Amino acid sequence: MGQYTISATNSPSTAGYSRGTCRDSTGKLHSVYRRSDGANLHIYYKNSTNNGKTWGGETQISTGVHDYSVACIAVDSFDNLHVAYHNVTDGNLTYRKWTLLGGWGAQQDLVSSVPAYNAIAVLDDDSILIVYSTGATNWWYWTRSEDGGATWTAEAGQSPGASNPTNISLAADNYGYGHMVYRYGASAIQYCRFDTGTDVWDTLYTALSGVGLYGPDIAVDAADNLLVVYSNGEIYWRTSANQGALWVAEAIIAAWDGNDKTFPGIGCDAAGVYVLVYREVDGSAVGQIWGKTYVGAWGLDAKLTAEVAGVTVPRPTSAAYPATGMFPAGYGYTFFREDGTYVRYDNDSLPNIGGALYVPKNNINLISMGLL
Repeated sequence: MGQYTISATNSPSTAGYSRGTCRDSTGKLHSVYRRSDGANLHIYYKNSTNNGKTWGGETQISTGVHDYSVACIAVDSFDNLHVAYHNVTDGNLTYRKWTLLGGWGAQQDLVSSVPAYNAIAVLDDDSILIVYSTGATNWWYWTRSEDGGATWTAEAGQSPGASNPTNISLAADNYGYGHMVYRYGASAIQYCRFDTGTDVWDTLYTALSGVGLYGPDIAVDAADNLLVVYSNGEIYWRTSANQGALWVAEAIIAAWDGNDKTFPGIGCDAAGVYVLVYREVDGSAVGQIWGKTYVGAWGLDAKLTAEVAGVTVPRPTSAAYPATGMFPAGYGYTFFREDGTYVRYDNDSLPNIGGALYVPKNNINLISMGLL
């Protein structure tokens, strides 16, 4: 197990707070990221069939003489891929779909709301939900496709109040709901729920926290529990066992130790082991990716990468519908950006018991993280 490079060409970057990776029912990993083609910033795609050890099939999926950003990806129950991204030049929310028989379909410009934060999820009826915000107005917006991405509903918006919604994260369960969290204003975390049966947001603006300076991120585990993490120097979480109706009280799961803990991401495997990853920065602004696991209780924190300037925004693959998208029991897949030069992937083997610790082992060319 170890850390591998997906792309090191022309300053690639991940999708910020958006989830830029997914896993299909065959175990293939899919990743989207932005890099320069020498003239413009485009969205590229790669995949891996060996748990991330090697990556191939790089394809430029954005088209035209434009700059693009903020790509996110989801997979449906037929292993079709759905990618949403931002056309920076024209200010459009853009979408493209891949199918096994047809490959990449035509690029579609969906709306022109100049999205700065995008998130995409496939709901349990295989409809596709995209939520986005401009980061400059007091609104977030959404559109949905019920025919596999061929047509989309007209843009609809919601305003949570006087502050801007940013850092959107989206996940889906097996009860017909889409679950969204975002940062509201400077530090509040809010939750909203979308009902596929009624095609409306039936829960709006539930306040989860007032200390969410970084994040949030949301995942759904194998039992359809909701997991939300966010940070303000230390990492907090809240959970819900009833589709967001009630939430367990806020708790600290990675305490302040003199170093700033930011950009938390959460996922879980098919056996119900949770994995938390986050960036930790010391006073010199040197960053590392850290992680820990949960099996009935949170284990110890452990450093997963060397100290590198610019390392940021780790995201596990999502434990969301469809269930085949979960990573298999015993493994965690984490993707992150490193100093605007690399898009990295880490497929650490997870401990089988709570409280176990990642044990780093050095390798000549790779930072290898495994278990002794």
